[in-house]
Amino acid sequence: MYRHFSKYYDALLADADAYDLWLDFFNEHKKGHKVLELASGTGEISLRIAQNHHLVASDLAPEMIEVIKEKDSEQTIIATKVLDMQAFKLDETFDTIVCFCDSINYILDIDALKQVFKNVYDHLETGGKFLFDMHTADRLEEFEVPFIEAGNILDTNYQWTIISEDDFIYHHFAFYEDEVYEESHTQRVYAHEAVITILEDLGFKTETFTDFDIAGVQPGEKLFIVGEKQ
Repeated sequence: MYRHFSKYYDALLADADAYDLWLDFFNEHKKGHKVLELASGTGEISLRIAQNHHLVASDLAPEMIEVIKEKDSEQTIIATKVLDMQAFKLDETFDTIVCFCDSINYILDIDALKQVFKNVYDHLETGGKFLFDMHTADRLEEFEVPFIEAGNILDTNYQWTIISEDDFIYHHFAFYEDEVYEESHTQRVYAHEAVITILEDLGFKTETFTDFDIAGVQPGEKLFIVGEKQ
């Protein structure tokens, strides 16, 4: 799915200021030194965390892992792994596990979401933290009218379309090289109450923030969840 998207990801989406805010959130709420990152993408947050932590970076897409390796010239990241957050079992546990940049919203089935959270729980030390963010329902309303962005990145014309329907957000990308390469990504927006119930049933104690640092559930783009394994 990310064969061509990985090539354009940073040019299309990179936002150094936002990545620094994710790092601030991480530093505010993390536990300990040993960290697993799920859905690392091209590693912009990974490299920031790895400066002061023992980090294992992972992603479902091998193409993303290759980009991380290319960026990590100083080898600050302890290990990189191609890993499916819905089905992983490692021979180690972590003080903190993170999943940022609304990556949780790529899990499209509630039972699969429960399995992801169970996998995280099983790989945390007691007292360890699970930090993640997810889209709010405000994003569904925002994209009821299609959003279309067109431009040129890396000498390639592209078009990015976003539209929502029911609980889903649909992204379609077209990159106009010698041929047209198209990719489609789907995200699901979950009710905050449903997510918290799953986490607490597993044994997490939870806190919720809106848009990085606003306490509780407020109008905004993203909810940030801190789960502590009891």
